[in-house]
Amino acid sequence: MKPHPWFNPPWRRALTLGFCLLWLLFEIVNVGASLWTFVAAGACAWAIWDFYLAGHYPMAEPDKPA
Repeated sequence: MKPHPWFNPPWRRALTLGFCLLWLLFEIVNVGASLWTFVAAGACAWAIWDFYLAGHYPMAEPDKPA
């Protein structure tokens, strides 16, 4: 499966992961152990794996020709 081109810019991957981490923090602080806490944790784990560990996306934007 090819990675989605929308996530090619590194800032979009970081913003998506940041949103997942904030969601997880909110669930842990306000709710505790609930189904949504595990859903948020799964989203964070998937984002970390897919965006940074699996090697699907470049770590920096390629140089653009002038």
